[in-house]
This record gives sequence, structure tokens and C-alpha cells, in this order.
Amino acid sequence: MLFFFYRLCVVVDRGADTLIQQAQGWESKGEYMRAIECYARVTPEVTSDANVLQRCWVKVSYFHSSWYAVSSAYSP
Repeated sequence: MLFFFYRLCVVVDRGADTLIQQAQGWESKGEYMRAIECYARVTPEVTSDANVLQRCWVKVSYFHSSWYAVSSAYSP
């Protein structure tokens, strides 16, 4: 399944802006797991801008913790 998400986030231009735009598109559609995958692909190999990296990693952390809280609330 990770390969599937990887393929959704891979584009010819692997720039951070492109990945962030894809992530925001998934986010606006409520596809948070796909958004997380795109945000997580913004790495130091993609951009050297520490602010961009931090914003993306905060997004990943936020969505992951939100998903965990919701899934824990509904688990038996």
C-alpha cells in the first residue's frame, strides 16, 4: 500500500512545492493519509529550506496524532 501512496506523490519535478500542492489537494478532499504521504516526502533531499521542512513535518505530526486520537476513540 505504501508503494501506491508513493506513486501518487511522485511527479516528474520532485520539488517541494509540487509535493506540497499535491498534499494540499489531498487534504482538501479529506484524503488525509495521502496528504501525509506527500508531506512526508518533503525531505532535505528535496529542499534545503528548513522552514518548509518544519511546516511539512508539523503537518505530518498533526494529521498522524489526529488520526490516532480518532481511531483510538472508535476502537473496541
